[in-house]
Amino acid sequence: MREKNGFTMVELLGVLVILALITAIAMPVITSTLNSSRKSSYQRQLDMIVAGAKSYGAKNIGNLPVSGSSKTITLRDLKDEGFVEEDIANPETKKKFADTMQIRITNNNGDIEYTIVESTIKDQN
Repeated sequence: MREKNGFTMVELLGVLVILALITAIAMPVITSTLNSSRKSSYQRQLDMIVAGAKSYGAKNIGNLPVSGSSKTITLRDLKDEGFVEEDIANPETKKKFADTMQIRITNNNGDIEYTIVESTIKDQN
């Protein structure tokens, strides 16, 4: 009988094919999960900015807009008063949000709404 010291070429190719199949199945799932995670992180960052604006409004209640009007503040205003972190960043691009990002505070007959002006969401270098 001949002594077996290693793997045959067929066995090695079989293992490589199995690994390739596992990779082909797993990669789209992993990529999808990562993209979903980035999008939800992005939304959480925007929610944190709105929460900071609400805290700003609570502290500066005398400066809130009168019924039927609105006021705009910037991300820099929130940073200066300590309502959001100085280095708040977009998780998708890893760049800081621009200090010029605007948050609109609207008074709808006593119901105060806080919304980020979409056109002002930019990243800094």
